Amino acid sequence: MRDMRIALSNGYEMKISENQRIRIADEAGRGAGCIVYDAIYWDQMQIKHKIRVRECYPAYIQLTRAATGELLPSGNPEKFEKAKNRFTDAYKRNTDIRNTLGLTNSTVNAVDVISCNHTVYILLPMDEGIDYRYYEDQSLQELFRHMKSLAQIILKYHQKGYLHLDIKPENVLILPETPEHVILFDFDSVTAIGELQKNAGIPYSDGFSAPEQMQGKIKKIGFHSDIYSIGAMLFFLLFGRKPCEADCRIASSYSFEKMRYGSKKYQPKLYKMLDLFLKKTLSIAMAPRWHEMQKVIDALDELIKLADINDVYLLDSFQYNSACFVGRQDDLEEINEILAKNQLVFLSGIGGIGKTELAKQYAYRHRTQYDTVVFAVYEKNIESLVRDEIGINQISCEEDETERDYFKRKIEVLKQAATPKDLIIIDNFDVDADEDLETLFACPCKFIITTRKDFRDYNYEQINVDRIKDIQEILNLFYTYNSIPYTEKENEAVRQLIEYVEHHTMTVELIAKYLRNTEISPEILYQKFLEKDGVTNTQEVQIRQRKDRKLRSESVNSHLKILFDISGFDVIEREIIASLSLFDGIRISRSQFEILLCGIKETAEKLDGFIQNGWVIWNKVTGKISLHQVIQDLIYHELVPDADNCRHIVAGMNEYLSVEPEVYAQHDIREKMAAIFIKRLTGNNMSYAWLCFRAGDEEKLQEAEKICLGQGDTEAYDLLQRIERKRIKMVNDSIEIDWSATDYPESAMQKLDEMAGHLDSAAAYCRKSSENPDYLVREYFEMASETSDMLDDRVEWCAADVPIP
Repeated sequence: MRDMRIALSNGYEMKISENQRIRIADEAGRGAGCIVYDAIYWDQMQIKHKIRVRECYPAYIQLTRAATGELLPSGNPEKFEKAKNRFTDAYKRNTDIRNTLGLTNSTVNAVDVISCNHTVYILLPMDEGIDYRYYEDQSLQELFRHMKSLAQIILKYHQKGYLHLDIKPENVLILPETPEHVILFDFDSVTAIGELQKNAGIPYSDGFSAPEQMQGKIKKIGFHSDIYSIGAMLFFLLFGRKPCEADCRIASSYSFEKMRYGSKKYQPKLYKMLDLFLKKTLSIAMAPRWHEMQKVIDALDELIKLADINDVYLLDSFQYNSACFVGRQDDLEEINEILAKNQLVFLSGIGGIGKTELAKQYAYRHRTQYDTVVFAVYEKNIESLVRDEIGINQISCEEDETERDYFKRKIEVLKQAATPKDLIIIDNFDVDADEDLETLFACPCKFIITTRKDFRDYNYEQINVDRIKDIQEILNLFYTYNSIPYTEKENEAVRQLIEYVEHHTMTVELIAKYLRNTEISPEILYQKFLEKDGVTNTQEVQIRQRKDRKLRSESVNSHLKILFDISGFDVIEREIIASLSLFDGIRISRSQFEILLCGIKETAEKLDGFIQNGWVIWNKVTGKISLHQVIQDLIYHELVPDADNCRHIVAGMNEYLSVEPEVYAQHDIREKMAAIFIKRLTGNNMSYAWLCFRAGDEEKLQEAEKICLGQGDTEAYDLLQRIERKRIKMVNDSIEIDWSATDYPESAMQKLDEMAGHLDSAAAYCRKSSENPDYLVREYFEMASETSDMLDDRVEWCAADVPIP
């Protein structure tokens, strides 16, 4: 029903006595029986106070507001008199409630009742606290704490048989200096649950009151009605709007990414708990709602803990698009059965068969079973995987901490922070053993490990992932990527292609995308496969397949090579994908890769083609690109990338490594990427020599030295002197001295002699590089300065370690 009541205007004054007066500042809100104002009160000493004034003005009685502010009944004045009597009785009752429920410091205390304008006013002090409408919590955790304080106050009402029935932001005052404490105000709504039937009208606030309260269904109002209001208030403070009907269903979903106080540091468990909280409070139906305020408080305690972004917990890193998964129901059920009884399971099979997709699909389908899912790619060893791939909130490597020490510390944290409700997927564990594997398995979470190896001899649970045998399921996979309406004859050619590549999942995907993007007939592609493979007829194909039903990696590589050759990539495309294969196991930023290949103008366009055809993987969320391990191995061994046929990436890497990163973390990432890149690259030109100097170890420095000595020109000798200077630093870093010993170690003297030899060589190469005085002075000064700084640092370090006698 539309509220037709007219409030007192802002600035309106009521004179209480010769010295006391009240000035209305603004309307604060309305109840069914009153209007509440924010006001200024001058006491006997003319001292100003902020107050709230509650005016007896029932919505269910026809009253007229005179220009002077009086309320005049349009008829039945006795009804208005009874309302005023109930109003003053409520004042007395609420004062008693406040004193008897232990709410002295939790609710606003009415201090006086005055008569004016033919009605009654209750005065409430408001010198302390901020109206929650105008207060913004500093964090999600602070919001939950305030909601818990509110719930604890309402619990005291419930324990004595009272309902509040008007919980909303303007009825809550925040005390900023005590973040866990709030003061509750009410608009004449508090009612004993046994007296609900006596009420002439049930007050409500649109958007915050429970549906049964707004509909006046008195018999259905109960403790759960206040619980709904707490859920509605939390929703309002989270999303900046009142909940609507669509937000109050059991099947409602909430866009938590749009809520206030967003942070990527929150655990997925927080959103699960918050979703449960809203559904257990905001339900239109009363049955699904919590009926006890203590359950609300317990849930808020859990949310307070989960909202602590400074807490230590496993960071979720799972992302997955399930649109392209088909079949393998038996495998999914087996994974679930194994993990229900065991800590881990290995998924073993040849490359490209679908192990990773199977592991991700399991995690996707059983997401609600796990608080956190981590997807980690095995690249070098378990130590680097734990350091770089498994994130723990608030845990990072210290600058003076060794990589091994950081790994050990992180494992100890994992043992305490992880639980069986956390799942870690380790992808591409394609090694026979790792010395730290059992150390990682000592952590109490669940593991799924994909591998090309066989770990059954180690008594681990293992599922052997084979090709999808059902032709209809593998056809469904094909048509997921290719929706071209083929003729019956063309569809038969598709079946023949699938049978020819022996149902290999990745090859089928690549064929589907190739046919989709080139619009070549499946029949033509099938014939090209036969020609490339040297097969003359389909009978020979059938004989081959009958001889060996087992899918082998050799045949997979052969089929992929044929498709790669058929695709007819040009010289630039081959250089781009060969360059990407040098980043073994690295997911590199696409924008960074394009910068490294800035010498090729078509890089972005060519990458788009590779992505559309399935040869390159692009994660839209992270913006990173990579090659599937099978494709990476194929490209690297077939195209044999080196410093000549991949000259643009070599130039790009040289430029990238010549600029010092701004922060330590970037320096660490750069070193690891450069180490992998240079290890896979070969060459015999000066660009390669410079790269060996910038990114290599002593073995690579020797390669660079050999190239330069063969070149024998200005640039070569300049690089040689820089190599010698780098060796000085390497020798200096290798000096280890036991300063507790009484004798100066002979080994240290030998190291210093070695450094002096490199310094002499560097000076000699400078003179061979150029006789220009400016060049010589600059380079001599730099090498002298570098060496001096190194020795100074070592002397200071050594002096600090010398024991005081």
